[in-house]
Amino acid sequence: ALDLPDAPPWHARRGGIAGIAAALAIAIGALGKMARDVSLLAQNGIGEAREPAIPGRGGSSAMAHKRNPTGCQIALSAALRAPGLVAGILAGLPAEQERGLGGWQAEGPALAELFLLAGGAAEAMATVAEGLEIDEAAIARNLAAAGLGSDIGESPALVAALLARQD
Repeated sequence: ALDLPDAPPWHARRGGIAGIAAALAIAIGALGKMARDVSLLAQNGIGEAREPAIPGRGGSSAMAHKRNPTGCQIALSAALRAPGLVAGILAGLPAEQERGLGGWQAEGPALAELFLLAGGAAEAMATVAEGLEIDEAAIARNLAAAGLGSDIGESPALVAALLARQD
């Protein structure tokens, strides 16, 4: 009478929820990769990049000059938590019959937490990216110490090849 489509019950179709969870975890992982790179570049002895100075955040009581990468910390902790949350959702995929008990009921809190982690990591890394400080002198010093000369990769050759294809 309502002309509704004939489809399996939503309780039995967990793939969409699992896909959303996996996509969120991938996004969180990408933010974590960015955070890992920035935090490594900020280490003493490298010093090529560092997070923006934000009052009340990232300071050190023992070393006044130090700036801890707190934005990176947020994204990295999210990236470490996300896989476990997704695993719990994936575990509910082989639900029994049409209304598996316990599996899909556990998805809501895990999915909500993934959204919160993604939002928090994205916000933290947006702040880092917008105010990222690059120390060009440190980059030059590190390149010189590595003894690589001016050839630091294939970028010029790749750009030339791409431009040649467009002609």
